[in-house]
Amino acid sequence: MRWLVGLLGLLVVLCAGTLLAVVLIERDPTGEELRRCADDAGARRIDGADSLGPLRVDLLADTLSASRPQTLANGYRATYLRPEDGSYLAVAVAREDQGDLDMIEMVRTEPSVLPIVAYAQGERAAALEACVDEQL
Repeated sequence: MRWLVGLLGLLVVLCAGTLLAVVLIERDPTGEELRRCADDAGARRIDGADSLGPLRVDLLADTLSASRPQTLANGYRATYLRPEDGSYLAVAVAREDQGDLDMIEMVRTEPSVLPIVAYAQGERAAALEACVDEQL
């Protein structure tokens, strides 16, 4: 009977260890760090076409320029989007497995597909850029 209790205890420990390993492997620390980064900088996150803010006008006028994607930790790539007048800074983040995306087109048509799209103006824009650059 003792061996049965011991076996049951061993199975519980193995199940708990497996669950912990799956949670640690599947967690998304860079995504959370980037979300927290955008929030701490005071940036506004874009979840869909209704929340484009100042990007809407520049997307329609086709006056945004995109930087080369910068590879961040854990397989993310960040692209800075800037309007011609420099009035704000937007950052669009994609997973590396999403391939080579035209970030301006993605923000225009499907911003919710990207893990993070955020924009900020003034000092907040500088804080957002500095925070994302820390993730390089």
